[in-house]
Amino acid sequence: MTNTTAPLILAIDLGTSGPKVALATAQGQIIAAEIGQTEVILLPGGGAEQDPDAWWRAITACVKRLVSISPSPCATPNPASPSGSLTICRRPSLPSKPIPQ
Repeated sequence: MTNTTAPLILAIDLGTSGPKVALATAQGQIIAAEIGQTEVILLPGGGAEQDPDAWWRAITACVKRLVSISPSPCATPNPASPSGSLTICRRPSLPSKPIPQ
């Protein structure tokens, strides 16, 4: 890992196979990265779904591992998700399960 004392960006890319989480400098240098895994549930008729709680557990595990080795604080979270995904929530902003892919 590169030594830096500048605040880092916490980048989270939630892809179909699971989250990719990285610590990066403002100049785009990747300091460290983790990859999590989530299950894709294949449905009869060709559909696919995922569990949003599994997303959260995988993201949280990756972030905890990165923060434990981070040489400096994270200044900015930067989440991204698969295009075309829709997460339907019920009150109070809890996702209805499962999430269609």
